Amino acid sequence: MDMKAFITLPLYHNHGICNFFRAIYSGKSIHIYNADLPLTQSYLATILRQHRFEIFYGVPYALKLLSETDEGIELLKQLKIVMYGGSACPDALGDLLVNSGVNLVGHYGA
Repeated sequence: MDMKAFITLPLYHNHGICNFFRAIYSGKSIHIYNADLPLTQSYLATILRQHRFEIFYGVPYALKLLSETDEGIELLKQLKIVMYGGSACPDALGDLLVNSGVNLVGHYGA
């Protein structure tokens, strides 16, 4: 994808490993969420605020957490692409994000 990335998926997950190799191939950095931390809106928002990512890779649950606040939606809107995988994105969540201006893309396992 040739973009600076942030991923919440583990590398043993197919969606996680394929995006990790995308970063290697493009020579762009990829920041991997610390699996020792709970996946929370607070941690996700803090990380997104501190870095200028271009693409976010996550599961729909991570998107749900961020969508619970206006700031979370704004942080997602600032990204070029928000890609989810691992499971389907609920219609209501997808509609909320897309109608809010998030460039949402479904990927592996969706």
